[in-house]
Formats: sequence, structure tokens, C-alpha cells
Amino acid sequence: MISEVAHSLKEASLFDRLFRHLNLTKIFVNGWSDGNALFEFLNIMPQVQKRSSFLEVPLDVPIEISTDKANTNEKVDCFTGKFKSPLSLQMNMREETQTCHFWSCVPKHGCRAVVLHFAGTGDHGYVRRKVSFAKPLLEHNLGSVIIENPFYGVRKPKEQFRSQLRFVSDLLVMGTALVMEANVIMRYLEKLSLGFPCLTGISLGGYTCSLAATTWPKPIPVVPCLSWTTSSNVYTQGLLSTFVNWPKLQSSMPDLNQFEYQNRFIRSASSTKLEDTISAQVLLFQLLEAATHLGNYSALVDPRLATVVVATKDAYIPRNTDDLTLSVWPGATRIDIEGGHMQGILNHSHSFRDAILQTVNRYEHLYLKT
Repeated sequence: MISEVAHSLKEASLFDRLFRHLNLTKIFVNGWSDGNALFEFLNIMPQVQKRSSFLEVPLDVPIEISTDKANTNEKVDCFTGKFKSPLSLQMNMREETQTCHFWSCVPKHGCRAVVLHFAGTGDHGYVRRKVSFAKPLLEHNLGSVIIENPFYGVRKPKEQFRSQLRFVSDLLVMGTALVMEANVIMRYLEKLSLGFPCLTGISLGGYTCSLAATTWPKPIPVVPCLSWTTSSNVYTQGLLSTFVNWPKLQSSMPDLNQFEYQNRFIRSASSTKLEDTISAQVLLFQLLEAATHLGNYSALVDPRLATVVVATKDAYIPRNTDDLTLSVWPGATRIDIEGGHMQGILNHSHSFRDAILQTVNRYEHLYLKT
């Protein structure tokens, strides 16, 4: 498998590889866990992976809404919202990350659906997603909600440098918090009768929107862009693996006896048994395979409503794993765009918008056709 990835990286986008050399930062610079966050997350994870148990998670939290007067006009209502992340009620979260912040803009009349946009790596604030997605989609009577990631923007811990996640647990907390927060927002939108929700995101946002879609108990359009089935190989084999501070992870390995006791499912995610001689790379692969592989989560209620957009020469997202559109979400649609990961982010916003529109149309044809 490693040799396959090495070969694919040789064939991958030169632009991706050049862009990598412009970024000298490392991630997971402080090790595996911020306090007990890793083990707290692993205790919560099984409840999130099964929709039947996730529906028991307390998500009834008050939302504070403020009108965005600068963008509200006779055609659209725009507002900001914030609320306590439900995950913070179940585990310790950094104080700065505990409050979910979002911005929304919806048509005052004839709103077909509301698209929730999840942030890609390094996408702090709302501006990029406003310009590239929310405003153009309004022309098609689609509203938008832009969620601020934990550890990004106003939710960034003061010790964190830019998007440089300090612990492996930060990544896992980020994803699980977003899953719960998206469900809070979707329930709120349902009460407002603003049409059905649709989920989308690019890169990291593609993974988090996919996870959120597995927890929703109804058919839901989901459009993950420049992501795939699992993040295990992204952080251990793809170009992003060169950002990982491997010496720090190797020198701060968690107690594997406790690790294995709490997480029997990690052993089933790989044929390799956890042992004292395990490498940081193997452990990170097994941990992320268990925590992020979409096959470990409930199947979508209707996978026909999934449209997966991939880049043909993506150096960041290896696809040497279970095929998302064939084996994990059979019936989903796959769209290939030419080029690499960074080219997709910079040049293909129109392709991602088209995929969103196609998927919304598909939902309307399947469920709203009279």
C-alpha cells in the first residue's frame, strides 16, 4: 500500500508538491493529547458513529441570534448565531473552542434549501465561503450557513499558531464538535421552515460534512469536495504527512495498555496489534482509521443524495482505500476534476457549486416532485 501511495505521489500534481514547500509549519507539535482529551473523545466516539445512539445526544441548546444589518436587505435575511457546543457538555474543551459561531444568509422568499458550508484546512472566518459559495448560491434561491471550525478564527486557542493544531486530539475534537453543532443548526433551520438542509465542504470540510451527514436521520444532500473515505492515509501517507511532527509523536506515545483497553475497535481497524514497539505512524493510522473511516459510521439514509468531487492528481488525499462511492456509499455520484488538490481549491469553486446545485435538484426530484 505504501508503494502504491509513493507511485501515486510521483504522478500527483506538481503544483501540490511545490505549494507544500511554501508552508514550513508542522502540526501535532505538542503530541497526542491535550490533557485527557484523547481518551475522553474515544469514550464518546462510539455514540457518534451509530445514528441510533447519536440521536440520544443532548442537542437542545439555546442559540443567540443577531441580525447582520450590513447584508440584510429586501431580498435576503442575514444573521449570525452562537451557542454552546454540545460536545463541551460531554468532555473538556479548550475555553476558546466551546462556543460555536456561524453566519447565515437566506432568501426572504422561496428558499429551496439551506447549505451548510464546512471549513477546509486553514479557512478561518467566513469571507472565502461567503464570496465563493454563499452569495452565488443565493441566485438559485439557496440559503447558506457558514460554520466556524473549533480551533479556527474566533475559536482559535491563544497558544495556537495559525492553523497549526497542537495535538492529535485537537483534530478529533474539531470533527466531533462540528458534527454535533451542525445537527443543532439543522434542527434550528427546520423550525424556521427554510427548506431542507444540504451539507458541503472542501478538503477537511469534505470529511467533516460527510461525518455530519451520517448522523442525520433523514435523506440529506451531501457534497464532499476533495476528500474521500478516511483521513488515516491523508495524515500518514499523503503529502500532508510531511507536516506531522513525527519525532514528537514518537517520543510522547500514549499508554498503549490504556489505549487498547478503552478502544477495542482500534484493533479491528487494522491487522497490526498494538504493541510497545508500535511506531507513531502506525498508531496514528489506526486511530484515524477507527475515528474517521466512513464505513465505521451509519450509512446515509439515501446515498443517492451524495455527490463526491475528487481531483484526479490529488497529492494530499490518497484514494488507496475503500471506494467511497462504490463500497461505502453505493449509489453516490462521483465527479472528477482535472488537476491537484490546491488547483481544485483555487480554480474549481464553480465545479463545487455546480455539484451542489445538481445534488439539490436530485433531492427535489426524488422527494419533492409532485
